Amino acid sequence: MKGIGKILIGLVIGLILGWAAAFYVSPFSFKKASFIIGLLTASTLITLFYFLKFSKTKKQTSGQTTALLGAFISVLLFITLTYIILRSEKLINSKNTQQKEQAHKTQALLEANQNKDDAYLMNSIIKEVAEEVKNNPQRSLSPKGIDRLLKLSKLLKPYYIVEGDSISGRKYNPETGKLIMTLTQMGIDTSSFQKMISTIPFNQTMLSGAQLQNVNFEDADLKKSNFIDADLQGANLNRADLREADFYRCNLKEAQLVEANLMNAKLSWANLEKSNCQKIILKGVDIRNANFSRLQAHKANLNWSKTDGASMKQSIMTETKMSMASCVRTTFNEADLSNSFLRATDFTEANFIGTNLQGADLAKVILTRADLSNANLMGTILDGAKMNNVLLDGAKVSADWFAKLVEWKVEEAVLIQDSYALIKNADHYLLKLKN
Repeated sequence: MKGIGKILIGLVIGLILGWAAAFYVSPFSFKKASFIIGLLTASTLITLFYFLKFSKTKKQTSGQTTALLGAFISVLLFITLTYIILRSEKLINSKNTQQKEQAHKTQALLEANQNKDDAYLMNSIIKEVAEEVKNNPQRSLSPKGIDRLLKLSKLLKPYYIVEGDSISGRKYNPETGKLIMTLTQMGIDTSSFQKMISTIPFNQTMLSGAQLQNVNFEDADLKKSNFIDADLQGANLNRADLREADFYRCNLKEAQLVEANLMNAKLSWANLEKSNCQKIILKGVDIRNANFSRLQAHKANLNWSKTDGASMKQSIMTETKMSMASCVRTTFNEADLSNSFLRATDFTEANFIGTNLQGADLAKVILTRADLSNANLMGTILDGAKMNNVLLDGAKVSADWFAKLVEWKVEEAVLIQDSYALIKNADHYLLKLKN
């Protein structure tokens, strides 16, 4: 009997320690029924193993055997009961989730219907505004007309959009989108339109797929708006508030975005080729696979942004801030990043062929497998940079560049020095790959 006691005590202690270790490593796993059932099943199998082993190696009375079998059956019953309870809880949770989703959809439909009721008022005000513009030779809009539109915009509330069985992840306002589209087609004079667009808040507006080429949204409040697949080529968005707006696959070619605020916006697969983005705020934006080539972005702020796979070739990005960003496989061919602050950014496999990085701060950056062929590295700071398998053939550097690599504690300094030669060229040196 003492042997059985020791085995049972060992099992209990082992199970407790195993349970505690598993919870410490992955506490969220305990919320999954499959994990708990698996753990209990494993415990039962271990108990059965020791039972069979003890039965073969030890002499035991029928009472001892019955006690072990009873313990084994009890564990099996406990597993079955646990499974039933967890399964029931899962079904209840699933039903509660469905009820919440249905309630969410019902609320969204009610909000949409409320806006549809207000749409009658919107049509009435639009007619008044259209009549005022039509009867005015200058096609200007009076302050009274702008005030009517302002009051209307406050009535129209954003809501979750229901399409079939799906519901939008964010509240949008399709009615204000229709209002903007109507106003842009009225032929209102530039001064009145700009005053109106800068006075009335149009945040969370639904403008997905809208045709808004050359529109004037200067100083507009369009934060959290939806511009997915919209065409804003040549649009004026100077100083516009576009925080958290969604520009997925949006065409912003040749747009004006001077001092615009796009913090935490989504710009993946968007086209901003030849756009004017001087002093633009792009903190935390997602511009993966976007086209940012040949744009003007002097003093742009891209800290903490995600530009993986984006193209920024031939762009003027002098004095740009782009620290703590992710620029994996981003193309910077022939771009001007001189005097930029690029600290602690991941440039893995990025393309810097012919890029001007003169005076740029690249401390603690990752340049693993990056291509800096023919890049200008004069005055560039590479303190603590990771340069595994980097390509440097034809790069422009100073005479003491190899010594500086050691001073900057670049781990690959010796390998780079062994792989490249310094070739004198006028007032600078070029790195030449050794045969």
